[in-house]
Amino acid sequence: MINQIFNMDCLKGMAAIPTGSIDMIFADLPYGMLKTKYTKWDVKIPFEPLWEQYGRILKKNGVVVLTGVHPFTNEIINSIPKGYKYRELIWYKSSGSGFLNAKKQHLKQHENVLIIYRKSPVYHPQKYPIDPRFIAKGKAKKTTHSNKRKAFRLSSESTNYQYIDDGTRYPDSVLEFGESVLPVKSMHRKGMHPTEKPVDLVAYLIRSFTNKGETVLDNCIGSGTTAVAAILEQRNFIGFEMNQDYYQMAQERVACALKAV
Repeated sequence: MINQIFNMDCLKGMAAIPTGSIDMIFADLPYGMLKTKYTKWDVKIPFEPLWEQYGRILKKNGVVVLTGVHPFTNEIINSIPKGYKYRELIWYKSSGSGFLNAKKQHLKQHENVLIIYRKSPVYHPQKYPIDPRFIAKGKAKKTTHSNKRKAFRLSSESTNYQYIDDGTRYPDSVLEFGESVLPVKSMHRKGMHPTEKPVDLVAYLIRSFTNKGETVLDNCIGSGTTAVAAILEQRNFIGFEMNQDYYQMAQERVACALKAV
């Protein structure tokens, strides 16, 4: 099943995955809020059988990463079984939504990213660059001001500067990524899934919580972003998608990503 996307119901598909074989699950679960003939894909997955499969296939120190917005985020949190812990990150998006209600309420410009686990998962901090801090060192020279106040300063001819860090900082809980970042030129295509996440965002999370060569599952893979990110980060992937059109789109994107690496 490794490095394949299956056009089938994810609960049936996950039942075929060996127990304790998945290092990370990433999913943007359907909210069940869109009720049109064009959004038949937006059907909630029952939480009880979902967590039953998640818990079975996940390694003991594996991690489940789920994205969402309130109130659906609350539903996810309330569904988490006993024995799991979670923490929250915020994905700050490059543009907001909800413009029709802009005069009545704040625009929505973030999503929640829930990090759910039983035992502490692998964690590789994705440190980001910043101007390195430094301290001045040298011989102190006494100076007397006109008001007879004495002070000490470093002599200019003896002053030197010593860097006290490597110019990087540990990441915080707010992640900033554009709406749809496609790092592989050949992957540009017409149309995309309406809830598609940036490749860079998913790749960042994969780098943070897995090692190279490990396996990432997306049981609602849509147009294949998680598979593309896994390929770019040298991880294995498994995906499930029921919609035939998005399944085909995902297959095409995976083929392009494989050619690009």
